[in-house]
Amino acid sequence: MGSLLRAKKSLPGKSTKKDSSLKVREEELEIKKVKVPIGEVNVHKEVIKDNKTITVPIKREEMVIEAGDEEYYRIPLKEEEIKVSKHPVTLNEVSIKKQRKNEIQKVKTTLKKEKVISDVNGEADMKEQDPIT
Repeated sequence: MGSLLRAKKSLPGKSTKKDSSLKVREEELEIKKVKVPIGEVNVHKEVIKDNKTITVPIKREEMVIEAGDEEYYRIPLKEEEIKVSKHPVTLNEVSIKKQRKNEIQKVKTTLKKEKVISDVNGEADMKEQDPIT
């Protein structure tokens, strides 16, 4: 009969030891912040064409010959010519920068916590100790 006791296997979930332990777990929150793209802003300049008409007075020399004298005269004539040149002028300066804005967001979740429950069957004595917190 002694050989029958040695051959007997323990049932699953049952311990053949006198003392055993059970791990009790609970969930803890782990908060991480991850940067994710939310969009982008494209900033560009647009050229607007504006036609301008400006009136500029100019001087021009003319040859005036009065009759009577038959001598030959060579007189150089000149006139003012308008030359237009363009150059950029800064009207204002636009500052472009990113700004951080601090906000507070609430995260709501459910955490699980294990609790040890013991059921006593029969007349077994059980002594409970305060759980370690």
